[in-house]
Amino acid sequence: MLDLFAGSGALGIEALSRGARGAVFVEQDLLALRFLRANLEKCSMLDRAKVVKADAIRFLQRGSSGTRFGVVLADPPYEKGLALRCLWAVEKGEWLEKEGVLALEHSIREELPESSEALVRIKLRRYGETCISLYEMAKSPNLDYSPKPLTLGATPPSPCSRFGISRVKQGPN
Repeated sequence: MLDLFAGSGALGIEALSRGARGAVFVEQDLLALRFLRANLEKCSMLDRAKVVKADAIRFLQRGSSGTRFGVVLADPPYEKGLALRCLWAVEKGEWLEKEGVLALEHSIREELPESSEALVRIKLRRYGETCISLYEMAKSPNLDYSPKPLTLGATPPSPCSRFGISRVKQGPN
């Protein structure tokens, strides 16, 4: 499980508490990092977590080097263009496993595409001024879905079930 723009770590810690084997938290703010580490320690989850001090977009742009995640959570600051940049960087860096899900929180005023070269939105939820877009890998014969070893990160049996949704069937390709 990869938690981008992790802040206090609430999303990733929740995933760990629900059975994720491990989590990588990416945050650049020093105060947020302090709270994140304290929260992990209070929850006795430091041994299942890796905390990376980095700008989330730059971290993604470095590429996954073959490490892929079943779940990528991202909650970038609203209305700064970071949601779209995060979507592209997750795709280009090949961060998702074949059955993986990107959960991207964004402002209702930020338009995100229904699909891209490798990702397709399977669900859009609106909560007041906030949206959560769920993306999965498009089913394409041109993409390499071969499994890569993970050092941290959970591979839940059905990533979408963790978000209380069922898979949306895609039309024939």
